[in-house]
Amino acid sequence: MSFDMTITARGQFTLNKGSMEHLGILPGEKVSVSKEPDGTIRLSPAKNRTSVEEMLAGFETLRGGKTFAPVSIEEMNRVIGECYAKGASE
Repeated sequence: MSFDMTITARGQFTLNKGSMEHLGILPGEKVSVSKEPDGTIRLSPAKNRTSVEEMLAGFETLRGGKTFAPVSIEEMNRVIGECYAKGASE
């Protein structure tokens, strides 16, 4: 499916609700733009830049540097949430 959009004087356009739902994005979220060899562009949801290493480092800090010390589900959720919030703001 394709449709036409109007580009503003500032080079912007608005995605309609159906396109946003198709991409799985909400207002305020980021999209990635790829330039394709044939001159087209491709929009996709921006990937969260949080790495597994960042999350593991957060858990290690939480455990006082001990690799196998237990952590609660609440603590895990907090560390994961902080990592994702950090990745979303970059």
